[in-house]
Amino acid sequence: MKCIKCDTNNTYKERSANQGRCMHCNHPFAFEPKSTGKIRMTDSFFLKMISDISANDRLFFTSKQFHFYLNNIFHKKNYNAKSSELATIYFFVSLFIPFIITLFTVILMQILAFWSLWIVGNFCCIYYFYNLSNSERFIPWSRRLSASALQAMGIFMAILGLISGLIMRSIPVYVVASIMSLIAVWLGYFQKRKLGDIPEVFEISTSQMQDWLDRWTQVHGSIAKLLPLPSNAQSSTVENNAIDPELTAYSFDRLVVCQSDAIAQMLIANQFHLHNNSAVLSMTGYPQNIFETMMQMLRRNQNLTVYALHDCSPAGLELIEQLQTNPTWFADCDIPIVDVGLYPRQVFAARRDIRFLRSTTSARKAQNLPVRIRQSLSQQERKWLDAGNFIELESFTPQKLIQVLQRRMAGNQPVQNPNTNSEQNDFSFAEDRPEYIASSFG
Repeated sequence: MKCIKCDTNNTYKERSANQGRCMHCNHPFAFEPKSTGKIRMTDSFFLKMISDISANDRLFFTSKQFHFYLNNIFHKKNYNAKSSELATIYFFVSLFIPFIITLFTVILMQILAFWSLWIVGNFCCIYYFYNLSNSERFIPWSRRLSASALQAMGIFMAILGLISGLIMRSIPVYVVASIMSLIAVWLGYFQKRKLGDIPEVFEISTSQMQDWLDRWTQVHGSIAKLLPLPSNAQSSTVENNAIDPELTAYSFDRLVVCQSDAIAQMLIANQFHLHNNSAVLSMTGYPQNIFETMMQMLRRNQNLTVYALHDCSPAGLELIEQLQTNPTWFADCDIPIVDVGLYPRQVFAARRDIRFLRSTTSARKAQNLPVRIRQSLSQQERKWLDAGNFIELESFTPQKLIQVLQRRMAGNQPVQNPNTNSEQNDFSFAEDRPEYIASSFG
C-alpha cells in the first residue's frame, strides 16, 4: 500500500512490523485493507475519492454527498470485478468447448457430453447474469449492463446453436440452443423494463462511513472541503464568510430556494450566490442570521425570479405550493417561480439511470399528498411515488448540482408560471430545453 505522504509502497509485513506506519517516513496509515472487512479501503483511494467529489479540491461537499459517492464507486468496482470473472468463465463455456466439439466429432457420446456441458454452462451464466441484473447491491447502470449481457448471450447462443446443429446435423441441438437464446433475450428485455422498480441498497453503512471519516481526521487532519452539519455551521469560518451580512447590499435578481439546509449550505459555501447573482436560502430559513433581511430585499426587486430545487420526494413536490401560499415567502406576490426539480418525470426521461431509495414512510406521504399535487402528476409518477421511491439531491455531486442550476438559469426559455397546469409546464420544460433532463440530472 502506498503512503500518501512520501509515495512509498509498503507491504503488509512492513506495515505490521512498524505498527501501521510507513517504513520510509514513519507516517501512520489511516486504513489497513486487510482489516476493513469486505471493502478494502486504503489511504490513497480515500484521498482520491475526496479529490474527485470536490473537483480537485475546488468545491465543498456534505458528508451525505460523500457517502453516496463512495457507495457509487464501490458498487461499480464490485460489479466490474464480478463481470470480469464471469466473462472468463463464459469465454471458456461458449467458445472453448464448442471448439473442442468440432475437433472431437468421431464418437457420438463425446459430442453429446461436450454439448451437454455447454448447455449447462450457458444456463448457469444466464442465471448468474439474471441475478446481477436483479441485485439491489448494484447501481442501475450495472444492472442495465447485465441485462444487455443477457441479450448479447442470447444472440451468441443462437448463432453457435445454428452452427453446431449444422455440424452435427441435429435438429434437437438447434432447438435447445434456440430455447436458451429466447430465454436470455427475454430476460434481458424484462430486466431492463424493471430497472426503475429496484431501489438502491448501500454497500457502505452510515456508521462505517463515519468511522472512516473519524479515522481519517485523526491520522491526516480534517478534510478542508467537507462541510459540517448546517445546525453546527454557524461557528465555522467557511460559513461565516459565505453568509456575510454585507451581501444584503447587493441586488440579487435571482433566488434559489432549496428544500434542505444542507444543499443551501453547500451552494453558499461554493459561492454560487456570488458567481450567479443569486441569493440562496433553504425552505426552513437557512441561513437564519440574514434570512429576514434578505427576504425584505428580494421582495422589493421587481425583476426577481425564484428557482426551486428539491428532492424527488413527497415533501419535495410540496415545495412550490409552500412558496406560493406561505406568508413567510411569496404569498399574494406576483413573482415567477421556476421549478427546477427533481420530479419523477425527469427521472424517467433521463438517458442515464438515477439512483433512488425506497421506504414505507415515503409511500405513506406520497399517498397523502394534496389532491391538486397528485392530479398534476402522471399515473406513472404517482405509482412510482406510492411505491415509496424517492431521490435525495445529496445523491448528486456538488459539481452536478451547480451545473443543473447554471444551465437552468442560462436557458433562454419562458419562465414557468406557477399557476399553469401540469401539462403546460411539462410541454414548456420538455420542448424548450429537452437536453436539460438528461445532461443535468442524468
